[in-house]
Amino acid sequence: MNYQAILKFSIDKPKFVYTIVLLMVIVAALLMPNLQIDTDPENMLSSNAPARVFHNQTKKDFLMRDMIVVGAVSNKSLFTPKALQTLHQLSNQILAIEGVIEQDLLSLSVVDNITQEVDESGVSAGIRFEYLMKEAPTSVKGSEKIQAAVKRLPMLNNTLVSGDGKAIALYVPLQDKGMSYEVAEQIRALIANYDTELDFHITGLSVAEDQFGSEMFVQMGVAAPLAGLAIFILLWYFFRNLPLIISPMIVAMATVIIIMGSLIGLGFTVHIMSSMIAIFLMPIAVVDSVHVLSEFADRYKFGDNAGDVVKKVMSHLYTPMLFTSITSAVGFYSLLLTPIPPVKIFGAFIGTGILLAFVLTITFIPAYISRLSPKTLASLQAAIKRMEQKGRLATYLEKLGGFRQTKLSSYSLPLSRSSQ
Repeated sequence: MNYQAILKFSIDKPKFVYTIVLLMVIVAALLMPNLQIDTDPENMLSSNAPARVFHNQTKKDFLMRDMIVVGAVSNKSLFTPKALQTLHQLSNQILAIEGVIEQDLLSLSVVDNITQEVDESGVSAGIRFEYLMKEAPTSVKGSEKIQAAVKRLPMLNNTLVSGDGKAIALYVPLQDKGMSYEVAEQIRALIANYDTELDFHITGLSVAEDQFGSEMFVQMGVAAPLAGLAIFILLWYFFRNLPLIISPMIVAMATVIIIMGSLIGLGFTVHIMSSMIAIFLMPIAVVDSVHVLSEFADRYKFGDNAGDVVKKVMSHLYTPMLFTSITSAVGFYSLLLTPIPPVKIFGAFIGTGILLAFVLTITFIPAYISRLSPKTLASLQAAIKRMEQKGRLATYLEKLGGFRQTKLSSYSLPLSRSSQ
């Protein structure tokens, strides 16, 4: 079936085209609740990549955990009863958070204070291990005792506590780094309830990775609708015909929903890369539609049959639109040759989205335009005439061009005389 047969079918059976597009959108939308988000940058490499295998094996051999670091900073010494009570309370509450590995937590409350045992005669009787701050001190003397113990132990001094005693860290190990954002948010909620002068900070590689991923998805959720709004405003400025510009917006939205729904339905996780598919497809999907609308607006005259005009427009634009769509899709499909899984998925679905947008353009757009009422098409002609009228900018540019031409003529005159 060639494109002329497809075009004729679309114009003759517009309701069938609308139904097919609507069903595709509904099915894709129903697949979206199965969304699985992946914010782990490690997945930029395949699971069997040598670097990743070695990294994971090393972590396993040395029992290395992904950690959140909670820092408490003060302008004065933190070894005061109130500050240590706050830190003790925070440590106990963090231990109760799901996903935290209790036995590996590092804080003043649960690290060991190593001291020498002596008998009554003062002779060494062994080594004593006990929690450094099993209970929070209630007196200045008790706080100073803890500070002295920290100064005495190299494993704690300038590691868990800064040398000047104005900063203390809590190292929170996680069962899975994918929980870092959730755990960090719970810790922030705990800290917000404290009446303290301490300045708390939460950091760590896993937090940075997860925070970046979460914020990335929020930004994409905001940026994609804003891109659609910007495209709508530009189309309105150029065509001034709401029923007409709805058609490319429908094509763009349908393309995005169908592609994203297909990605999710096929079991692919939405990675940082694939989260950008929507904002890429939104402007790309309307390109062919704008070409069709622009030429239709130029060709249509009051009283013409809209379907016949659309056929002429499509016969002129079909081949260039086909070639540009194929070459653009091939450009994105070339990303399938990269060894990075999320980039492969990104390229595959963007390329498919470009071809889908082309198919929707040569089927849905003609079906839609051919059904527009004569009144709507008449208002389109009025908008085109308004656009063709000279505005302030056009008048200014004409004057600027004339001025420039005059200056060039004046410069060329001496040159002509010297040549003589």
